[in-house]
Parts: sequence; structure tokens; C-alpha cells
Amino acid sequence: MVAVDQSPANLTVKFISETVVRATNHSKNPMSIFPISNLDRIMGGIPIIIFYVYNKPLSGHFSSVLNAVKLPLSQALDHFPLFAGEISQDSSGEPEVLCNNKGVRLIEASTNISLFKLDFYEQNNSIQKIILKFDNKYPLSVQITSYTCGGFSISWCFDHLLADASGFIKFLSVWCEIAQTKKLLPSMEFNNERHFLRPRTPLMCSERIDRIFTVCNTGDAFKMPEGCATERHLYLVKSSTLEKLKQEASSKYGPNRTRTEALSAYLWKMMARTFDKYCKYTRCKMGWAVDGRKWMTDEESISILNFTGNVCSMAVGNAAIEELIEKSLAHIASTVSNAINEVANREHFLDLIDWIECHRTEKIVPKLMLSDCSPAILVSSCCNMPVMGMDFGFGLPALGMFCSALDRLSAGYVNIVSSGRDDNSWFVSAFIWPELARELELDANHVFEPISVGYVGV
Repeated sequence: MVAVDQSPANLTVKFISETVVRATNHSKNPMSIFPISNLDRIMGGIPIIIFYVYNKPLSGHFSSVLNAVKLPLSQALDHFPLFAGEISQDSSGEPEVLCNNKGVRLIEASTNISLFKLDFYEQNNSIQKIILKFDNKYPLSVQITSYTCGGFSISWCFDHLLADASGFIKFLSVWCEIAQTKKLLPSMEFNNERHFLRPRTPLMCSERIDRIFTVCNTGDAFKMPEGCATERHLYLVKSSTLEKLKQEASSKYGPNRTRTEALSAYLWKMMARTFDKYCKYTRCKMGWAVDGRKWMTDEESISILNFTGNVCSMAVGNAAIEELIEKSLAHIASTVSNAINEVANREHFLDLIDWIECHRTEKIVPKLMLSDCSPAILVSSCCNMPVMGMDFGFGLPALGMFCSALDRLSAGYVNIVSSGRDDNSWFVSAFIWPELARELELDANHVFEPISVGYVGV
């Protein structure tokens, strides 16, 4: 097992300054009211954090880092007015975005430790002490933090109402492109329009959506039961391990499974073993975030692949714990694949848009995220996104990962990104139960290896 580096107990963060960065040419995009789409409503109001770590630049000081990030941000906001806007409500109480160039909150901070001393594995007492807290006055906030070694970290916190992971990574890519080339190249295409996500006429509200989503009040949506997920860990899953799992998850005469399906099958089996051992549940669930850009794109809307808003749904599998323990990895991977394929199509997303329209005055949440008698975990795979490609002119990051801004979750959450290394390994950020973390790390297969400072390379 990979050795885990412990962070010092006296870690402190000093906040130096806070400024607001606005678009440079707001006059070209005068204030407008931007209505959100039905798919924006699913996770709207949930803060998402992306945390990046960079080694000490070969030249320049921390002030040059600040300028390299700050100045291109103003130009990037010219193309993404929603991120510089303000989330409000219309006369009927429905959310909307005022594109008024209120700006992005930019925080400068410093720590009393080096990156080498930061515990990347156990995040509750390290990274969670560093990253900024969500301020709903600003849909997007940025924190740039310096370390005693000369390295720095950048954390972004954005409201899920504005974008999903794919959309926000597109925004960061544009930002980096401007930072490096001082302009936006024609190849950097993106689409902020939401007209293609309008409901059909007449509405067709499929009962199939009722199995995945529900309506509730805001209090119930964030009600956390006893025994919820509290542990934040970062793991390394090696490419050789992924290929071994993929081979085991692919039946001899059946289709080959993807890496995500294979890792999900393994995680689901380990989850079943854990809850059978500690809690004696009879069933457990697993969900998968599904990006709909591929299926919502047609000949009339080819630019949807570069859409920057929300086009995500969720697939859900529900199985008996006894079955998950006894069945082969190939059998479980087949269940995973079937669940994902049920929603990975255009008809599902059209049904979902209509279903939300039928409930547009209510709070929409995935059933998986609500507490009930069955434990659940959500898997979000971002391994095909250029998460590790964010170069502001000081080199590529040593680490990039998604984090949750919430202290506890009723369901577990696992996010997967490519490590950006030539070995094609994955970083897996896990917000899970202590018992599951223990079982994963004690498993003889060593699939989930606690990340080390040595592998991060700081």
C-alpha cells in the first residue's frame, strides 16, 4: 500500500485580500436576464469545488501568478457573462441569472506549510481547511493560495445552476487559452445558449423519470441522517489495475466493459460487503452521472457538444446486497451497463426536460441523494475531460480534483479524473463512509491506493 503523508496539526490559512473581477467589455453585452433551463434546476444551488495544485513556477513570484490568472479572467468573462452575473428570482419565484457583470470573487491567501507537507489523501484536516467557503452572493469564486515552497493552489467554487462539470471545464479551458495566447483562438468553440433544452409541446411526462427523480422541500433535500458519508479521501487507481478489472468485468462471450463500468462494479461489490458486515442492510444502490451532450446533438444543433450549461441526468442501479456479494464482477458490470444505457439516449433527456416542466415550481432532486433505508453512492466520471490540462502559463497542474462543499452527504460520492500522467492512471476523489474506506484500503487487491505526495510530485 502507498504510504500516506500526514499534514501538520498547526496548518493555518491567512486570507490576504479579496477583490472582484469583472468582464472587460461588458458594454458589448449589456445587462440581460438569462432564464435557466429545466436541466439547470436539478442540482441548482449545490456548490461544486475544483481544487488544483501547481509546483513553484520556474520564473516569477506569486504576484506574477496572480496577474497571470486575474487579467485573462476578465477577458474570459466577456464570453461567459453568466459566471460574472447574479443569481436571482423572477416575480414567480423561479431562479434566473442577471447578467449584470457583478463579477467573480477573487481571494488571495497563504499558508504556513509547503505542498510537500499537505496531506492529499486525508482531506478533512488538510485541503478542506484551505479551500474557500461558498458565498452565494457570487455564482463563481476563486481562491489562489501560496505555500512556503513557492508552489500554489487554485480552487474554484461555482454554483451548479450555471454549469455541469463538462461546462465548467470548458470555461477553464478558455481562460487558460487566453492566459497563454492573449486571445481566444477560433478552435475554442463553446455554446452558452439553452434554447435546445426547451420542453416539448405537448408535454410528455414519462413515469420512468419517477424512478430516478422526485420533488421535495429544500430542508428535506439537505437532511443528513445518522451514519452518513463523512470521510474525504483521494485515491490512485493504477492503469494496470484498471485493465485487470476491465478484463475481469468483461464476460468471455459478452461485450467488453469500460473502465468506469469495471471500477463501478468493483466499488459496488465492496460497498455491499461493507454494509453487510457493519450495518446489515439488504439492498444498496449506485448511481452514475450521465452527460447528455452526445444524444442531444443533432444536425440542427451540432454545437451542443460544446455547450457550457447543464446537460446531465442520472442512471440508478438497485440490487440486493447478497446478490452483489455472490455474483461475479462480470455480472455486476452488466447490471451497471444496463442501468447507464437506460438513460444514455435522446428520448430519456427529452422525457426528463418535460418531467421537470411538470414540476417546475418544486425542488427537483435525485432520489439517490435522499436518505432512505438503502445506502447509495453516486459515481461521476470525468476521465474523458481535460481536467489536468489547465495551464495558465506556469505549467500543467500536479493535481486536479473535484470536491464537495458540503460537510456530510446522505449518499456517498465518487469523482474520477485522469491523472494526466503517461501511465493513464486515475485520481479518485471519494466522499464515503469510514467503514467503506477501511474495507477498500484493507482489500488484498489494492485497487484504491491512498495517494502519496511522491506520486503527486510536489
